[in-house]
Formats: sequence, C-alpha cells, structure tokens
Amino acid sequence: KMDIPLGIILALLTVVAVWFLLEKTKLGYELKAVGYSRSAAKYAGIKVGRSMVLSMTISGALAGLAGVTYYLGYVGSIQPKVLISTGFDAIAVSLLGNNNPFGIVFSTMLITLISKGSTYMKSAAGVDAEIASVITGIILLFSACNAYIKWKMERNRREKTNKTKEDK
Repeated sequence: KMDIPLGIILALLTVVAVWFLLEKTKLGYELKAVGYSRSAAKYAGIKVGRSMVLSMTISGALAGLAGVTYYLGYVGSIQPKVLISTGFDAIAVSLLGNNNPFGIVFSTMLITLISKGSTYMKSAAGVDAEIASVITGIILLFSACNAYIKWKMERNRREKTNKTKEDK
C-alpha cells in the first residue's frame, strides 16, 4: 500500500489548472503578452494594469495554497522566527523548469531528490549535507547562464538585423 499525500495530488491538479489557464484561455494569453512586453500588450489593447494585478493575485493565491499545504500537511505548527528557504528554492525550481508548469514538476523532483539525498549521504557516507546546496547552486548558475546566453544571442541577432536594414 502506498500513501500519496494530499498535497502532491493538489499540486498536480494546480499544475494542470495553471497550464490550462496560460495556454488555452484568453486571460492566459493576455498575462503572457503583458509579461513579454508591456508596451506591445498596451498597443494590442490589453489592460496592462489589470493584467499585472491579476497575475500578482494569482501568484499570491498559489503561494498561499503552497504555504497552507506545507504547514497543514507536513509541519504540525508554524514556528516563529524560523523561516524555511522554500521561496528561494521555488525561484531556482522555476528557472530550472523554464517557467513551464510541467517543467517545474520535474525540476521540483530533482531539487527535492538532491536535498533529501544529502541527508542520506551524510548518514551513509559522511558527506556534508551542505553539498546539496552547492550542487543546487551550480545547477541554478548554469540555468541562469543559459537564460542569459539566449538573451544575449537574441539581442545580438536583433542588432545585426537592424544594422543590415540601416546599411540598405
């Protein structure tokens, strides 16, 4: 018999709902358009302010859902002056998952395996548990470098295109 926590089922349902919202609805298109370029979205007739407030509201609701699931499902009580690094890990997971809801599921599994595996490695082989943070940091660094290199290449390509048009 295998017990699956309710939080995992809730998270998977939320991933599907967010994917559907972003990929299959007009609202998702508007949110992505504002995220890519506010001025272009405004030019297209999208209410930029409304979309930004709505995206923050959705993000806050998802963060609240994650917090409630965490504290009601795994931790018996909220401990004052004790902050977990979940928010920072979430940024790394999102970057590694390429901001795709399904990619985030797999990157979450990877980061969780690394962090939970470090505890096992410490007890079994005597390896410091902090090595998980170093490995996660290296993965995050390479993910960020990848995003930066793509941005830089796109910028150089646009500059070349503009320069070629000016020469003609």
